[in-house]
Amino acid sequence: MCTVSWTAGPGGRGYELLFNRDELRTRRRAVPPALACTEGVRYAAPTDSDKGGTWIGVNEMGVTHCLLNAYGLSDRPTPKNPRSRGEIVRTVQTSDSPEQTLLTLSSLDLKRYPPWILIGIYPRGPQRRPHAVSFTWSGSDLARLAGVQSPVTTSSYEPGAVEAWRLSAFRRITGGRIDPGLRRLWRFHRVTNPRNGAFGVCMKRADARTVSCTRISCMPDETVGIGYVDGRPAGLPAPPAIQTMEAFGLVHEKALDLRQAMHERAPGLSARLPWPVHTILKYGLREARVNRLLRASAHRSPESFCERALTYLGITVVVHGGESLAGIPRPVFASNHPSGGIEGLVLMREILHTYGDVAVPANELLARITPMSSLVVPIDRYRGNAAVSGKYADLFQGSRPVLIFPAGRTARMRGRRLREFPWQKSFVTHARRSQRPVVPVWVSGQNSRLFNTLYSLRRLCSIPLNIEMFLLVRELFARRGDTVHLVFGRPQYMAQDDRGPGASSLAQDAVRARSLQRYVEFELSGEESSCQSR
Repeated sequence: MCTVSWTAGPGGRGYELLFNRDELRTRRRAVPPALACTEGVRYAAPTDSDKGGTWIGVNEMGVTHCLLNAYGLSDRPTPKNPRSRGEIVRTVQTSDSPEQTLLTLSSLDLKRYPPWILIGIYPRGPQRRPHAVSFTWSGSDLARLAGVQSPVTTSSYEPGAVEAWRLSAFRRITGGRIDPGLRRLWRFHRVTNPRNGAFGVCMKRADARTVSCTRISCMPDETVGIGYVDGRPAGLPAPPAIQTMEAFGLVHEKALDLRQAMHERAPGLSARLPWPVHTILKYGLREARVNRLLRASAHRSPESFCERALTYLGITVVVHGGESLAGIPRPVFASNHPSGGIEGLVLMREILHTYGDVAVPANELLARITPMSSLVVPIDRYRGNAAVSGKYADLFQGSRPVLIFPAGRTARMRGRRLREFPWQKSFVTHARRSQRPVVPVWVSGQNSRLFNTLYSLRRLCSIPLNIEMFLLVRELFARRGDTVHLVFGRPQYMAQDDRGPGASSLAQDAVRARSLQRYVEFELSGEESSCQSR
């Protein structure tokens, strides 16, 4: 017996939401909103004093989930010893997308719950507007409906007539506007029916009444706040005042802070850049979006993080030749580098699934990502070849599987063909000296036309700065929904060279590196094509 309505903020950015909670008079008063945590994701929510669950909550990514009891959806009897539906709202607070919410709900034993309707409001849907999705459990089936319209209301008393009366009141007050604004929503949530109190949005019956109103505000700058009225809102002139999540004690930790990273790596350049340039770089590199994903995944294991990121991006992975990996001791996986980002996530997930561990020599910025910190061996190429070589030697002498991209940079389109930069020989040298097998890997994909056009223009203008790299995070998100093919080749065993570590051995390592690169670019990519045709 509840009602929820919402509206987009100015310019279609952010949203305002109001939720009237209707309960039996025998229920105890709820505990006002407070900060809570589910699997490392922080959120603000009130608490039901009787069962300990909640009916509404907003997480630190600005996603709101609220639950209404459903009536008349199923002929099945109420389950014996049913679980509180309020548990569900707390469980889904880890979600930052409808797909993740559905995945979380599907993992629950839903048959232990009576029917319910869960509404999820996600700040960035199609056209970057807030996106509302309903998830309905009938007692036997879980259904998802995207683009659900405000308001949503349910009632155990004459459900059809009550819902029709409330929807009519909503249309009358809002004038049919798609985004009616907070002021009109507040008028709607105070509506009563003097003739039959059960029909009112702010309802009143002999056995039940509206006991509270919760307001959630997700502002265009992604500031999130929650307000709460403990009692009937009918006589109140203004909606509940908002307290931001920070007021509850939430501290946002930015895993990716581009300005700070630039200041540490190039303080002189950072000081000379005007603030609009920093803002443009933050937007181009999708800093806010990346940090939302990282905050949602900070508590996860490395393998779970890779899985979560691929699910978030809607990436489907098809693996060829991966069945024999488990029998290879101390492997070095050497892969092409077609696009940056996606191939790392895909390969790390597969290697972690087989071996439980992997070491990835990479830029030290990646080591700041909490779930990745145990995998990344930070390599700072600006500190000289000796320091880099020493870290490589220590890494290869260990027993952990190693994942490396020998080209060091993502591939570029030259003419009509995607071409890798030459593979460096160092990984062959260290594999040979540590007696490790090299497993060549080919990963499908390429960057966008914009990325490659910028690269061509830079070369044409003889600009040495690799400016297209600033688009790599954009490229990561641009590949949403892609299918990635992953082809593992035959292990290559590097025989010890009797002539030792001299120049002739290193020259032979360079030949081996070129040979492995040709094997990956031509034979393995061709194998993937034949697999697809079959």
